[in-house]
Order: sequence, then C-alpha cells, then structure tokens
Amino acid sequence: MRTVAVSGGIGSGKSEVCRILARHGVPVYDSDSRARELYGRDPSLLDAIGKEVGLDLRLPGGGWDKAALSRILFSDAAARKRVEAIVHPRVMEDFRAWMAALPAGKAPFAVFESALVLEHPELARQFDCTVWVEASEGTRLRRAAMRDGRSPEEIAARMAAQASLAERADAILPNEEDDLPALERRTLSLFERLLNLKTTNMDERLKTIHEAAAYVQSRLEGRQPVVGIVLGSGLGKLADLIENPLVIPYKDIPGFPVSTAIGHKGNYIVGTLGGKMVIAMQGRIHYYEGYRMDQVVLPIRVMQKIGIKYLFVSNAAGATTSHNFHPGDLMIIRDHINMLPNPLIGPNHDEFGPRFPDMTRPYDPKLIAKVKGIASKLGIVVLEGVYLGLTGPTYETPAEYRFYRTIGADAVGMSTIPEVIVARHSDIPVFGMSVITDVAHDDYSDDYVTDGDAIVAAANAAADKMSTLFTKLIESL
Repeated sequence: MRTVAVSGGIGSGKSEVCRILARHGVPVYDSDSRARELYGRDPSLLDAIGKEVGLDLRLPGGGWDKAALSRILFSDAAARKRVEAIVHPRVMEDFRAWMAALPAGKAPFAVFESALVLEHPELARQFDCTVWVEASEGTRLRRAAMRDGRSPEEIAARMAAQASLAERADAILPNEEDDLPALERRTLSLFERLLNLKTTNMDERLKTIHEAAAYVQSRLEGRQPVVGIVLGSGLGKLADLIENPLVIPYKDIPGFPVSTAIGHKGNYIVGTLGGKMVIAMQGRIHYYEGYRMDQVVLPIRVMQKIGIKYLFVSNAAGATTSHNFHPGDLMIIRDHINMLPNPLIGPNHDEFGPRFPDMTRPYDPKLIAKVKGIASKLGIVVLEGVYLGLTGPTYETPAEYRFYRTIGADAVGMSTIPEVIVARHSDIPVFGMSVITDVAHDDYSDDYVTDGDAIVAAANAAADKMSTLFTKLIESL
C-alpha cells in the first residue's frame, strides 16, 4: 500500500482533489473531518486543547465551539503549534488504524489530506510522497473567506506562513481556475505518474521496508506500539511478560531475514507491557549471519514505519576487564564505538532522516537517568559503560580485549549499534543495556575457552532483573 499526502495552503483546493480521487476508488483519509470527529468522541482531547489555548471550548448542551478554536488557530501561530502537538499524534494514530482496516488490494495507494504535513518532518516521513496543490493567491483568499469566515488579513497571514512549503513537496498540482474537469484530468494524470515512479524507481531497500511494514501493519488489528524492544541473546524472557501477545513470525513477513543465532526465536511480539503497547523483537538479525546491513536493520525500519516513539535495545556482552565487571552484571550503555559497517551507507532514505545524523547522544540521557532511579529504588545494581560493536562471529582474543580496553570500551558484542544508528537517524530516543556474560582476564588458564552456551545461560540468569527494569521504564513513559 503506497501512501500519499495531499497538502496545500489554505484555500488551495486540496479537498476537491481528494474528492476526485475518492470518486475513482482511491481510499482517502480526510484528516480535517476525522480530527473533528476525534474532538466529539474524546472530550479529554478537547479539554486538553482548551487548556492549552486558555478557552473553554465546550458548548452548553454538548458540542464544541468551532468558531473560537478557528479564531485562535488563525490568529496565534504559537498557540496553533501547541494545539498541533496535542492533535497530530492522535490523528496519525487514527490514520494508521484506518490504513490497517483497509481491505487488502483495495487500491494501489491511500491518500492522507493535511495542509500541515510539510510543516512537520516527523509527519512527512510517514508517507511515500507529498503532493502540493497550488492555486493563485486571489483564488485562495476567495475560497478561504467563503469557507472559514475569517477576515482577509487573518487569511493572508496564514497564507504567508505557508508560502515556502511548496518547495518541500515531491510534486505540484496546479489548481488555478475553477475548472473541475481540467483539475480532474490533471489529478488523475499526476497520480498515475507518481504511482508508476514509486513502483519502478523506488530504492529496492525502501520497497522492502514498505512492503514488510505494510504486512506488519495489516496484522496489528488496530494496535499502535509506542515502544520497540530488541531482545538479545538469552534475553527473550521479557517476551513472556507481554500481555495479550500477538506473535508475527519473521518468516511470514515479506522480504524479512530469519534469525539463526543461538537463543534467538525470530518473532515480533506485540502486546501490553508496563501499561503501554510494545513491539518486541524476540531475536535480532546479525551481520555475522551473512545478511546485508540493510537486512540487519530492516526490523527497526519496520518499527519506525509503524510509529514507535522509543527504542529499547539489549544484548549479551563480554567485559574488557574483570576489575569492574562480573558475569551477570547489568551495564547501561551510555555510548558506543562502532566497528561494524554503518547501516546508513548508500543513498540516504530522506523519509527517515537527514544524510548526516547527529550521534552526540546516541543513548538518551533522560532514559538513562530514569533507569538509574528505578534501579536504586528496587535495590538493583547497575553499572554504566561504553559498548563496542564488532562483526563476529569469533569471540575476542586476549590481545584484542586489551586493545578494546585501551581505546575506551567497557564491553564488546556483535550487535546493537546498527539498530541504534537507524533509530537515531529518525530521532527516536534509545535506551540500551548489556548483560555481562563473560569477562576478560590478563591471566587465562591454559584450558580456558569461551563457551557460547555458557554465555546464553549467564544472560538468562540476569534476565529477571533486566525485565523488571525495562517494564518499570516503560511504565514511567
């Protein structure tokens, strides 16, 4: 299912474009009318907006004061942004549920109508492309005055604020005159061309992400995960705590790799944990399994597409020294050193984030502080350190451990960092934790070996503590 946002300035005629598409069988989500329905269905939403703008928007006998809200949105740009911060997440949640409910094969694409989507990159990234409906200034002023009843000055100010948005769209649809047959011809021609372009020219990696995400979305039954969780080696126990679990095997998802590592089952688990809807990876994909890096991070990209707000990652790791760490210790990852191929190499996926994302704080300081506070209250000892990611699949030599310790690594593993990089590419806050399963020594005995089964067993032994911390952290969000 391809998704297109039909955007446009006030009075541009984007609603008419959507009506044309709907007449031709294209599913259209009318964001404006759906938002008004949300106000009616959820009085708490209207109360939150009223509190933000300092007005009682409820009318005696029921209903809400549309004129008062319209006046605020037109006249106060700062208030409008605060209102959008309340309404947009709910509208996007409603849109995703609407998409999930569409019959399979109903249409090659769906349309989301919003004049504001280009003002908010986090919304624009939800769509394959955005079409800007462009009309002359005089036409827009006349249409808006007839529809909204606002003064020409108010409308002109709103038009000026939207003046630069057309440059961010993927395509422009002219609507200069009130000639509906001409507009219909242009609309159908443009959307047919866009659909063909998206089908034939889309980066193959993006096509895989979109198809996999569409399948997962179709299985969610209206659930909207807030937190994505990656459960590392031996740490799948947390999945058992997820209430009302929906299991989606990786092998059923189009284009998805299958996890082959020890202790990794290979499922998405969707359900409630800590009072929030989560989607957990019961087993991750590793570079050492022979998969390309875009396949390694595909599960994270899919979780991004379905709208997670946080990513929590875990792993089993070997400590570079026995002075500070012991098997079974929990280490909060405060930073990392990447010695794996960077998953962002290649053409940038602009819908996810910028070409050069900032990595100053890859692990969110606020989430780290929360976990430290939770651990202190529960009497759980947690350490902090720097995680170093390697390709594997060999364990480290004593000399390598000494080298990694020298360059500032506290623990080493074969995962996690690519997942964190793509999450931060989309500005998703990340919390990471390692279970220390073995430690480096400067005086290994002659018969010492690193045992993979022992590592999984050590991770399992620490799983209860980590599960408690993750659950409490989710409760606190």
